[in-house]
Amino acid sequence: MNYKITLITIISLLICSTTLFSQEQRIEYIEVVGKSQEMFAPDQIFVSVKIKESQLKDFWKIIEAVNINKEKDVQMIEMNSVLQKYLLKRDAVNITNEFNITVKDVQQLSKLFKELEKYKITDIDITGSSLSNIEEAVLSAQKKAAENAKTTATQLALTLDREIDKAIFIQSYDTYFQREYNTDFKRNALMGAMGESSSTDNLSDIDFKKIKIEGRVLVRFSLK
Repeated sequence: MNYKITLITIISLLICSTTLFSQEQRIEYIEVVGKSQEMFAPDQIFVSVKIKESQLKDFWKIIEAVNINKEKDVQMIEMNSVLQKYLLKRDAVNITNEFNITVKDVQQLSKLFKELEKYKITDIDITGSSLSNIEEAVLSAQKKAAENAKTTATQLALTLDREIDKAIFIQSYDTYFQREYNTDFKRNALMGAMGESSSTDNLSDIDFKKIKIEGRVLVRFSLK
């Protein structure tokens, strides 16, 4: 008798537990995708400069005059050792050194070009641009995407006389970003302009394209 009562009690508890579990899983929700797009002005502009061995002293004078951190923002491209030995045997004066320089904005870029022009250094190339705080920019785009998702979910729910509650699921997707700059101002155009007397006075007008960052998140909001 006691065995039957115990068995019935266990079965009843299992049924109640299953019912409660099923009720907890039946959450009404709305699922939306939020998107955002933000534009950022680059704060890193990359410049490649090639100079002769005889111009090295002048080059470092230029770096100091433009207030460029030579330890952090100037990188020398190592020459192939075999080629270096070959050139040294021929003529040390004609050895070419290549440097990658990072400047923070167009104004500093303009100053750099003016100084390079002063010392007759013309083998220059703008190789690209970027953001120093790219992680912060990506996070900003993702936050904006989440805000847009909430706005969309709220409006859709209100249309159906419902109201959203808490976010119960969030998934962020890989954020896409573009590093672009105006190709009209690559080396050929710049060097052509530097042949004119007023060339470097107009370098501050170079229009680098802003960096586009797109955020995308999927969010599920429970409904009240």
